[in-house]
Amino acid sequence: MISVGAPTSLWGPGPPTVDDIDGLLGWPVFVKGARQTSRHRASLHIAEGPDAYRKLLELWRHDPILHWQTVVCRKYLRLRRIDGDSGDRVPPAFELRAFFWRGQLAGLGRYWWDAPPYQVTPKEESDAVAIASEAARRLDVPFLVVDVGQDVDGRWWVIECNDAQEAGHAGVSPFALWQAIVSMERGWPSRGA
Repeated sequence: MISVGAPTSLWGPGPPTVDDIDGLLGWPVFVKGARQTSRHRASLHIAEGPDAYRKLLELWRHDPILHWQTVVCRKYLRLRRIDGDSGDRVPPAFELRAFFWRGQLAGLGRYWWDAPPYQVTPKEESDAVAIASEAARRLDVPFLVVDVGQDVDGRWWVIECNDAQEAGHAGVSPFALWQAIVSMERGWPSRGA
């Protein structure tokens, strides 16, 4: 059986309090909107401690993408990093994005398509697809994207699931993805995305 791991998260009608984070998650935390991040800017999404969290929330109030979203705080996962300088960007990590159409894998690619290239071994791909497929099975929606990442200890985690209609293609060819979906719908053999 596949064990689907996802980082512990806190949210509510208002931003989680420092006391909630101290007691339930610890520091640092990854902070995101319930719908999305803002251009992966680290200063808007990673808080090392209470003061950084308060500053981050103040920045959110003026951010055009985040100001209206519910604040979600997640336990910060130590993901396997990709080489390269990230500046004020969430450090690119060893993550993959999987698209599922009616429960079938339609496309898989590197999440950080604009970072230095990273190779995925057949075993890593198999493990990533297994956990993403289990998440897709449990959610059971027609068109889903599942982002998975590998931590520094080699364990795969579900980073998030999204409506695939609004997800960027990341390292998946949009043409191959749509061709795979058409092939699935028509019952044709797929070349994969």
